[in-house]
Amino acid sequence: MGLDLLEVLGQATEAVNNDNPTDFTPIETAAPAADYSEDFGPEATQSEPETAEDEPTAAPLPTPEDARKSARRWIEFVDNIQKPALIASYRQTVLRPGDEARMDAFEQERAGRGRYSIEDAVTDDKDFYHVLARAKEFTELCDRAPFTDDEKESLTGPLAEVLEKHSQLQLSPEMALLLAVAMVMLPRVAPLIPQFRKGFNL
Repeated sequence: MGLDLLEVLGQATEAVNNDNPTDFTPIETAAPAADYSEDFGPEATQSEPETAEDEPTAAPLPTPEDARKSARRWIEFVDNIQKPALIASYRQTVLRPGDEARMDAFEQERAGRGRYSIEDAVTDDKDFYHVLARAKEFTELCDRAPFTDDEKESLTGPLAEVLEKHSQLQLSPEMALLLAVAMVMLPRVAPLIPQFRKGFNL
């Protein structure tokens, strides 16, 4: 009995150790998972360097020369505005009502008589002397209304320093063009406005 058991056990052992088993169902193995480590490696996280064409071009910083040009343009613009405004103010404060009419009448009379001196006019009309004095003062003030070249130069330096400190106040090329057009057109358009007409016409 014991021998038979050993024989059976021996046969079972041989069946298990058989190199070519045929009594089992093959196990399907899953395909190996794809390796994506290369896609997320250190090299993949680095973006490609931007070319010069992709980089935004920064606007050049304004130079002291730019600030000086802007300062001069502002001064020219202000001068173009303040001159007719001052002349209109002088006309209202220095001259009296009727002065211009009397001066016009004097000019017409002198033209009709030929040679007619100021002394003759003053002799004929004593009050006309005061009219002439006021007209002379008015003319002198009008002559001094615009900035002189020396005054413009003295204003340009300090204003340029301010504009250089506050660069947002400097004129862009577009703004400079608008100011230039305004300075050219203002003397042509202002006489059409009654409030400014006499300021542009002496």
